[in-house]
Amino acid sequence: MLSSRDLDRLKARTKALRQQAEAPFISIDVWHEGEEPPEQKPWQLRIMIESRDDGP
Repeated sequence: MLSSRDLDRLKARTKALRQQAEAPFISIDVWHEGEEPPEQKPWQLRIMIESRDDGP
């Protein structure tokens, strides 16, 4: 079992790491079928809009 001193040290370390971590940049890219898709990036939602075939 951890002592209160150990727990306090772990809490302080966690707090320091949380402040150092940078939040991810979340983005959404939308393009139409046939267009050049944008460059893929981390934390990115990619949506391609397909062309609709209306038929005869």
